Amino acid sequence: MKGMIGYVLSAVLLGASLGLQAADDEGEPPRWSLGAGAAVVAPEGGREGYAGYLNLGWRLAYSSPGAPRSYFGLELELSDTFESYRRDRGSDRIKGDVTTAGVYLAANTFMTERVFFRARLGGAYRYLDESHRAGRHQGRLAAGLGLGYSINRRLDLLTDASIQYLGRDARLHYVGSAGVRVHF
Repeated sequence: MKGMIGYVLSAVLLGASLGLQAADDEGEPPRWSLGAGAAVVAPEGGREGYAGYLNLGWRLAYSSPGAPRSYFGLELELSDTFESYRRDRGSDRIKGDVTTAGVYLAANTFMTERVFFRARLGGAYRYLDESHRAGRHQGRLAAGLGLGYSINRRLDLLTDASIQYLGRDARLHYVGSAGVRVHF
């Protein structure tokens, strides 16, 4: 887990460096993106923990003639907690770590020249490792909304709020994240 923090920070710094150096050139928009950042994770009825994430995206070829910068994309997102979340169960205080891999269909809709709205829907596999029981594997549906700011053609700042639901365990799982995304 601690090693992932270094990878996330390196990816963010590299992405910021590449994105800020990239010129807003004309032509075919980049198809791939790589994002990294930090997230707050909390189970329903619990206290938050913190995670790092990496996101690999692929832009689909479709774009609307009325909004040429808006697009749909497929995203693969990996995250891992570096500080455990907590929740109380009677007199017990439970600590937990969660590792998640999710696949999402994302719509990025530009509202102005630089600001865009994000909506994501997909599925997530997660592994919960809680102090009171053995680790559990879960598949969940996930949905999220967010905002983005395009610094230039190659670099975006992102915020997302999402929820994971519908699994064997009925408790909801909340995630709020912020990060940077580089298009290449």
